[in-house]
Amino acid sequence: MLGKEGMGRQEVVMKELDDNVRKECNTPKLPFVIGVLGTGVTAEKVAENQVSVGQREAAKAMGAENHVASVESYTEYSQFSNNIFQKGWPEHYHEWDTVGSDRPYHYLGSGSFFVRLGDAFASSMNELIANQQK
Repeated sequence: MLGKEGMGRQEVVMKELDDNVRKECNTPKLPFVIGVLGTGVTAEKVAENQVSVGQREAAKAMGAENHVASVESYTEYSQFSNNIFQKGWPEHYHEWDTVGSDRPYHYLGSGSFFVRLGDAFASSMNELIANQQK
C-alpha cells in the first residue's frame, strides 16, 4: 500500500516497478501494461484520482517506444451493473445477484467488468508484442 504520502508518487512507483522487473528478469524490452485503475465511472472522475493520474502519466512518460502502454478501467465499467446498484440492489437482489457482488469501489464485483478489463489488458499486450516484432 502506498499510504497517504505515496498517493502522488504513483508515476515514480510504476516506473521503478517496470525497471526492477526488467532488470530482475534480464529482459530490457519486456512489454509492460499499466492498468489505470480508479473507481470513477467517467474519465473526469478518474482524472480526480491521484493514483490513476500517476498510472496514466507513468505509461505516457515511458511510452510505446519503450514497450509500455496503459489501459483505462473506466471504459470497461459495467454500466448495467451500476444501474441495478443505483436503483437499490437489496430491493432488486434477484437482478443484482446475476451482475454484481460488491460496492462501486470494487467495480461492483462485476464479472463482466473483470472479463472486459482482462481482455483490454491482453489486447494491449498483444499490440505491444506485435509492434516489437516489426
